[in-house]
Amino acid sequence: MIMIKFQNDKIIVFFGGIAHSLEQIQSEFMQENLHFKRIKQTHSDTVIEANLAEETQADAHYTDRTNEALLIATADCMPIMIYCEQTHRVAAVHAGWRGVENKIIEKTIKKLINTGSNQKKFKFWVGPHIQQESFEVEADVEKLLSKVHYGLKTEDFCSFKNKKYYINLQKILEAQIQNTLGSVPDIVYLDIDTKTNPDYYSYRRDSHTKKRNLSFICLLS
Repeated sequence: MIMIKFQNDKIIVFFGGIAHSLEQIQSEFMQENLHFKRIKQTHSDTVIEANLAEETQADAHYTDRTNEALLIATADCMPIMIYCEQTHRVAAVHAGWRGVENKIIEKTIKKLINTGSNQKKFKFWVGPHIQQESFEVEADVEKLLSKVHYGLKTEDFCSFKNKKYYINLQKILEAQIQNTLGSVPDIVYLDIDTKTNPDYYSYRRDSHTKKRNLSFICLLS
């Protein structure tokens, strides 16, 4: 059973796969007494403060409450976890190509900055997602994404072969984060391709499966 976890005395960051249902994750972290929060993801640019209402429509949520695990569900999209060292807050973001086009990561960071994180002391984790060699798109998607990469050279985020475009969402995401912060971000990448790795659900590989990989970030008390 593959389990990817980053943990210290302040936070837990967890990226799950096929082997990790919500019940299994709850069991794994039973001693930490975590309360899991979900949102209804719609590929939007909506960022909310985590609350008691389940399935609120949004694609990013944040909190300063301890033991509140912010869940993100993905099957090729990027699960992105953020920790603000200044305010001791966390955020969890869902970003596929539509989320990247909608600049969901920028809007999450700006929400945190506007509500107290003015020193921009952030750490990011980007979990397993579809990698460039597997992310084949048509020209219309490439055109949309080429408008939101903040000056990257085309070859830095896109390759072209067999009349198809292959996009590196991670590179565009990093450009968006750097543009928002005005500095080189502290990002941990897990370069795991969900389409080719059988330990993870993949929307493209598994005939548009509705099953999802669950990931979360949580402040510890």
